[in-house]
Amino acid sequence: MATLRPVRALSIEKIRNLWRNANIALKDANGPPEHISAGRRFDAAYDCAMNCALLLLECNKLELEGQGHHREAMSFLVKTLGLKGKTADAAPAMTQARNATRYDATPLTDEAVVASAIAWADRILAETENWLTQHQPLALK
Repeated sequence: MATLRPVRALSIEKIRNLWRNANIALKDANGPPEHISAGRRFDAAYDCAMNCALLLLECNKLELEGQGHHREAMSFLVKTLGLKGKTADAAPAMTQARNATRYDATPLTDEAVVASAIAWADRILAETENWLTQHQPLALK
């Protein structure tokens, strides 16, 4: 089971790097299907959201360790951003799908699943930007 633990200090540079990586990942997720596989685009969408989760942890001077850290990071993201409805409900499903492709070698070829993951990541990115604007505006400069 993953556990949260405090880190010594907040790093604006790390937050900015995670923010930049989240934006790059979403661009990659939106890459052309004729050149980038569905699995890779799904991974990029998931990575966008995971970078957002990690930057929220950093903003709160926290880090996760142990098994289940992706699930716990997504749960933290949902709670911190105050997500509700489909966006919140999708987080555990996205983590489960990611783990199935990563650890069980389940092929992901369903374009509808990829489109859903990209739309979800886009919403997470927008909500994270709103949160940063309110709570850590220096990270966006």
